[in-house]
Amino acid sequence: MSKPSESDVRRGMGNSVFQRMDYMSSEANAIPCDGMTEPNLCAVPSSSTFEDPEIFDGPVFPLWDTQPHSLKAFWRNQKAAVEEIHKCIDRGTEIVDLSEFGLEKLQDSTLQPLQYLVAQRRPPPPGVQWQRFDSFIPEVQLFLANNSLSRLPGQLFRLHNLTVLSLRHNNLTELPSAIRSLVNLRELNVSNNRLQWLPYEIQRLLRKDLKMLRLHPNPFIQPVVSSSDGSRSLTPHPPRTRPAFLRNDGALARGSPPSPVTTSACWTDLNVSTPNEKRFSDDASKVPSLFEVSLRACYDLPQLGQLPLYLPIEAPESLTSALKHTWKLKQQNGQRCTICTSSYIVPRTEWIEWWPLLGRGTGVNNADLGNLPQLNDIPPTSAPFPSAMENSFIPLLRRGCSWLCVPDSSSNGNIVGWSSAADIGQK
Repeated sequence: MSKPSESDVRRGMGNSVFQRMDYMSSEANAIPCDGMTEPNLCAVPSSSTFEDPEIFDGPVFPLWDTQPHSLKAFWRNQKAAVEEIHKCIDRGTEIVDLSEFGLEKLQDSTLQPLQYLVAQRRPPPPGVQWQRFDSFIPEVQLFLANNSLSRLPGQLFRLHNLTVLSLRHNNLTELPSAIRSLVNLRELNVSNNRLQWLPYEIQRLLRKDLKMLRLHPNPFIQPVVSSSDGSRSLTPHPPRTRPAFLRNDGALARGSPPSPVTTSACWTDLNVSTPNEKRFSDDASKVPSLFEVSLRACYDLPQLGQLPLYLPIEAPESLTSALKHTWKLKQQNGQRCTICTSSYIVPRTEWIEWWPLLGRGTGVNNADLGNLPQLNDIPPTSAPFPSAMENSFIPLLRRGCSWLCVPDSSSNGNIVGWSSAADIGQK
């Protein structure tokens, strides 16, 4: 298949995307790039140039995202971040401080040089002799505090030697499930963001080396129990919302309970009829839809970032959105079902579980479910949520790859509603 001409692409996708590409090219290329060796940081491809996705993160999707307020400042800040990273590489410094760099976005190519960081020889503890063979594997500490980041680049989750990550004081609304890849992480600070929940995959880090997890303040949604349900006590399962059932395109299915991801308002109607959920399970199958199979095939293509250029004029916008979602997942190393661990593109179920902070506030200890607070300790909807209880529960978002991937029915006694931080503050 030959690549279409620019005129064909403009007709099929609209001129707005390419006007933005022309604008980025004209403004960013006017920035002086003295001493810059990274061409993708000082030059943006014009609409008539389709670069390799590995060089410019894909020629189409990054340009459809919301652009920074000032493109000149954006490229200038990226250049400053690259220079700081190169200084750390030259000196063998394992502490990379990019705090207060004014970063609204962070490119994959900006963090990629950290893969080549080699640690300097560390002095032995007092009384210990030098070893003949020392490890040069670095223990990278990355500080991105006090910026304006709204999402994280996929390259961040490929830094497997990352031990400390500070993301405090940013504009993050969700942590990607790809955080499970940072298996050597010991400290994580996500305070002062806009997080309403954490990915369920963070439990993998809590079972490993993660010793310090700073979460508050963040506007986490909180569990809410109706006054009629306050007498129930908690079984060895965390309180959770009812699972929301999603269609092939990710939209909420008709008759499904709401999802905190798509429903911003609080939800306290716990008496949703269970026959609806039974109907979904009766119609369920582990066989993926043709749409899901097609997106998985696109996921494996190296030209995924350029696929929208080949779409016909009459292609629906939802198809382009699905390809963009697939491209973003690939940048973040994909995602897996929290029930059966199968890979998927479009989630079919999602729900929130609240896990308590145990020990020194480091996270969840699955081996000690007996320490779970009682469900009647959670206040009814008419009562304000006490601050002590607010800091005791972590909302974890779980997603499934099919309508059969839902919580165990034995935990139905722990179903709760939810309330956002704004709703709590209004009570």
